[in-house]
Amino acid sequence: MKRADAAAGRPGSGKASGREPVAMPKIGLRIIKSSVAVALCFLVYFLRGQQGTPFYSAIAAVLCMQPDTSNSLKVGWNRTVGTLIGGFCGMLVLLVERYWLPPQYPALPYLVTAAAIIPLIYATLLVKKPTASYITCVVFMSITVSHGADINPYLFAFNRTLDTLIGIFVSLAVNNIRLFWREDRENLLALDLGRLFQVEAGKQPYVRVHLKRLLERGARVAFFTQRSPAYLMRALGGVKPEMPVVVLGGSALYRVAENRYEVLETLPRDEVPRLLALFARQGPLLCLYGDKPHAACVLRRGACARGPGLL
Repeated sequence: MKRADAAAGRPGSGKASGREPVAMPKIGLRIIKSSVAVALCFLVYFLRGQQGTPFYSAIAAVLCMQPDTSNSLKVGWNRTVGTLIGGFCGMLVLLVERYWLPPQYPALPYLVTAAAIIPLIYATLLVKKPTASYITCVVFMSITVSHGADINPYLFAFNRTLDTLIGIFVSLAVNNIRLFWREDRENLLALDLGRLFQVEAGKQPYVRVHLKRLLERGARVAFFTQRSPAYLMRALGGVKPEMPVVVLGGSALYRVAENRYEVLETLPRDEVPRLLALFARQGPLLCLYGDKPHAACVLRRGACARGPGLL
């Protein structure tokens, strides 16, 4: 009896403690790639004869390393645009401060820097990159505020811009390296979206990341769902399959990237009253799906699937 009680209380027996063991997270490929990208940034620093500041390269490399290639390209491009705008405007403000502002007013350069934030952020809106406003202002103020009094601030401005660009391009290059998998273009993977996203809410982004990776690696993936394209777009959340998706329980094919049906037949206007009358006679055996900007009526026998995007 005592042995049984002792065995029940041992760690790992799962009976007496009532607490599940804590699962340690694995070291994923993104973590390894981030470390490799930082190491390469330091290597480039030494190859350049220790010119510049590798801190900015390493920071840019870590921030641009995303779970999938598409997000990395988006973040990298935003930071590139922001870095170029911030670096160029920073050097212009330094020229103004050096040659046009009177030195007897030490607070005046700070007022100019603060006022320059307005056109800087507005410039990111003009180029349709509002998410680049943060890095634009960071690069600009690191040049004008932190190093405006240097003997040669223009050299720092150039190196600051170049260091950030090096980090961005190194991160993109490392994230696009494919070493541990091969493309499989022969087999077709069919996935039911209804079952695929029947997971906890916190795990759905994890599922989307792996779907993006499958598509980026060249996998042939076909999705199908009983629901409408409206539900499809919300469920995929940025995942854009190459192949058309089977929607409405097999009633239509929908191309997510182009936001259109594969085949869409238009009925003459004078046929609409007769179609509605036919629907009315069928009674509860009909389902009517509405999809804007198209109006799609699909006749289906049996029970209707209810959910977002269905009328």
